[in-house]
Amino acid sequence: MSYCGGINFTKGFGTEPGALILSRYLAANCLTPPPPPPRMNCTHISQTYNNEVVPDNTEVIAETNITIQSNVSIANGATVNWQAEIQFVVNGEFTVPYFSNMTVVAEECE
Repeated sequence: MSYCGGINFTKGFGTEPGALILSRYLAANCLTPPPPPPRMNCTHISQTYNNEVVPDNTEVIAETNITIQSNVSIANGATVNWQAEIQFVVNGEFTVPYFSNMTVVAEECE
């Protein structure tokens, strides 16, 4: 089988060559999956915010929940990183102004 002479590779190799490539890839014993990403160390059991402005450079890694109760905002232009193993809950008014950066991650921590 030859792919010389004007073949458009953006259309793929076709079903038979594609299946052969995939089967050899799956059967290869020299390929190992990458290691899992490192788990973050928990900094809090839980964290609740109520009637406050969250300051710049706030980082909370909670073992359970991060809860926003009422009238909470992020400081203008602030960077906030929250990671909650179980859930991130917003029960009331929560404001993230323009030019602020907020990251919320739900994953395990140690």
